[in-house]
Amino acid sequence: MQLTWKRIILYQFSFKCTQSRFQAIKFNSKTNSNIVHSFRTMSSTISPPQSLLKPINVPSKTLMGPGPSSGAPRVLAAGALPLLGHLHSEFTQIMDECKEGIRYLFQTNNTVTLAVSGTGHAGMEMACDNTIEPGDKVLVVTNGIWGSRFSDMASRHGGDVVQLTNNGHAFSKDELEKVESYTNY
Repeated sequence: MQLTWKRIILYQFSFKCTQSRFQAIKFNSKTNSNIVHSFRTMSSTISPPQSLLKPINVPSKTLMGPGPSSGAPRVLAAGALPLLGHLHSEFTQIMDECKEGIRYLFQTNNTVTLAVSGTGHAGMEMACDNTIEPGDKVLVVTNGIWGSRFSDMASRHGGDVVQLTNNGHAFSKDELEKVESYTNY
């Protein structure tokens, strides 16, 4: 089986593949030349799947999570931009701008505002990891599954957990103050 040369451009690398050789070509912008790294590969007797030979079809859908919402055109366009590493100064600037937006959204001037690249559960775990020391008193207000999860996390981190549970409705300020004075928080 004779394979033709294929070129896949990925950032500033291109890769070429034949039946028995693999080349990684890195473009050096300082010298305006290519650096070629060549590797031997095993001969291939399996043809590539047809799904790899056609473009990916991603239809436009309305996301039905908390929302419903879809990606704004500005956000989708940003996703098509070149990637930045987490140590680049431009990345740090973008993160600072995101934190400013979060502070505005939640109407706070707290400088320890973080954008968590994860789920709400990951954010709760991060809060437990970074704030609860063994023996700390932790008041957990539980009116559903998320309060129960936070209580479990706080216990696993060694917190002395007191749970105020009332499934189905929000707690009043008086209820919280009563528990606070009773438990000496």
